[in-house]
Amino acid sequence: MTFKTTENSDSLPSFTVRHKVRFQHCDPAKIVFYPRYYEMLNASIEDFFEEITGVSHREMCEQGMGIPMVHLALDFINTSQLGDQLCFIITPIKIGKSSVRLQFAVESDTDRELKVEGKGVIAFADIARKCSIPIPDQIKQRLLDFQNH
Repeated sequence: MTFKTTENSDSLPSFTVRHKVRFQHCDPAKIVFYPRYYEMLNASIEDFFEEITGVSHREMCEQGMGIPMVHLALDFINTSQLGDQLCFIITPIKIGKSSVRLQFAVESDTDRELKVEGKGVIAFADIARKCSIPIPDQIKQRLLDFQNH
């Protein structure tokens, strides 16, 4: 898994995580079973937050904070097969008071063929109280710094 910061077509900074399609991701037809994209996307989002904010998912949980996905819409464009290298591209679109709106694209690492695209919203939450909380100042500032990079 490797990380990379790029600019997308809208000149917004993006964060890329590469994943190799493994046997565990595939159905009997040897293509990625669609729920596995959600799992790889979730892992990519964890990497995004740790790399950009300097705070790991584990550290957030230890502080009683979670970042659940409260909205997610994905369109599956083309199939991915066993052995493919995929780029999960995450672009923060809007950083709000307690949530972050993200845009996603999954492309083939070799020919840039679009596999999946979509949008989602991550909310910052108090795990114990099960309610949204404002994005902590340090995390919010690092997200804004990345977005304005």
